[in-house]
Amino acid sequence: MRCFLRVLLFLLAADQFAQGNPAPKIVVVPNYSMVVTDITVVQHGPLVTISGHVRRSDPWTETAWGYLEISLLDGNGSLLSRTATEYSPRPIERAFHSAYQPQAVFSVTINAGKGSVRGVKIAYRDGPLPD
Repeated sequence: MRCFLRVLLFLLAADQFAQGNPAPKIVVVPNYSMVVTDITVVQHGPLVTISGHVRRSDPWTETAWGYLEISLLDGNGSLLSRTATEYSPRPIERAFHSAYQPQAVFSVTINAGKGSVRGVKIAYRDGPLPD
């Protein structure tokens, strides 16, 4: 299933490139405990799909119950949409005495409305997912 999702995201990204839409600028707000990597952003019409990985900034960092806040921005930097999403698994297990760094994954689809997305801002927030 994971391989199918990656192939689907790749095909949607190729379609976006073929249509001539510029890739949105991705900004990840730095955080002392978690790192967001391998981010993929695909816009198909008003829908924007964002996926990636979340891992500890170092293997000894405590895992908090947090969430990701994702903001979609237009060409002027104005906010089009903001949403919060979880990553899975939660919490990320600790790997003692190992070079392996476990990671979690996230994926969310957001309706951007009529605006064209030119920027994506991702921030890790501590605490429970807001209502």
